[in-house]
Amino acid sequence: MEVMRRVAEAKLLMEKNLQEEYNKKYEVAVAELQTKEASEREKLQGEIQRIQTEKNVLEEAQAKLAEERLALLEQQRNLNQQKVNISKEKKRLEKLEQELILNKTKQARPKLSFNIKQKSVL
Repeated sequence: MEVMRRVAEAKLLMEKNLQEEYNKKYEVAVAELQTKEASEREKLQGEIQRIQTEKNVLEEAQAKLAEERLALLEQQRNLNQQKVNISKEKKRLEKLEQELILNKTKQARPKLSFNIKQKSVL
């Protein structure tokens, strides 16, 4: 009986030692995994910050480009308006010139302008 009791105690002691060894290995493995996870999380956080910075730079560049496009469109509109104004002024000056000719001759006649090219006749 004594031998069986000692065998049972030895068996329980061995099981206890195996359980403790397993628990230690498990804790070490869990700690390693947590360390790896923290490391990966830091790397990913760094990547997220880098991407966010790039995104902000691109958004700023896009906003600046939109402002430049808007300024160019405004400049083009102003140039087109100036062309229209010049055209109107040119027509007004032509009309005034016609009126001046009419006032000098007391007859209505348009100002004729043409280019005479002389051809040599052989």
